[in-house]
Amino acid sequence: MLEAPGAKLFARFVFNINKQNIVKGTPETIIKSTNITAWEFKVGIKELKRYNIIRKYTAKEYMLNPDVSYNGDDRRYYVLKHMWDTQTTTGLKEA
Repeated sequence: MLEAPGAKLFARFVFNINKQNIVKGTPETIIKSTNITAWEFKVGIKELKRYNIIRKYTAKEYMLNPDVSYNGDDRRYYVLKHMWDTQTTTGLKEA
C-alpha cells in the first residue's frame, strides 16, 4: 500500500499524464507543483519505483506503467507496453 508521499505523487502523475503515459517535468518543477518537500519527493519516487508503478524515462520525463494507469485503445496499449518492457532506468535495452 502506498504511503502519503507516494500517493501524492501518483495522483499528480495520473492527472498530468499524456497519451504516451509520460509525465513531463523535472523533480524541481514537480516538487513546486505538488507543494511537497524534496524529501517527500525522493521517498515517493522510491516507493513508486519499488511497486513498479513508475520509471524515469528521460531527465525530464517519468513513465507510468500502462498496466497500472492507462486511458486509450488496445493498439496504443500494446505500443506503450512494449515501450515499458524495453525501457530500463538507464535507457533503452540493447537488442
